[in-house]
Amino acid sequence: ADGCDVTWMPNFAFRHFVRLKRTLKPARLHSVKLWVDCSEPCRWPDARGFEATFAEWGVRPRSVVGCYAMAETVFAV
Repeated sequence: ADGCDVTWMPNFAFRHFVRLKRTLKPARLHSVKLWVDCSEPCRWPDARGFEATFAEWGVRPRSVVGCYAMAETVFAV
């Protein structure tokens, strides 16, 4: 997330990164203002768990937000 200020991930990725944290090289995540959970369902416990787990790396409280991305409409476009 070097220099990135908004990123999009599916819900399962937030949970997955929490599980993997001890195996990951520490990163500076201070620049990310929004972590967009763009899958259905967006689970509150996964968002809050991610924020708490990576707070020491710079993830801010309430920076994970939910978004319905409407992936199905890509075929209409």
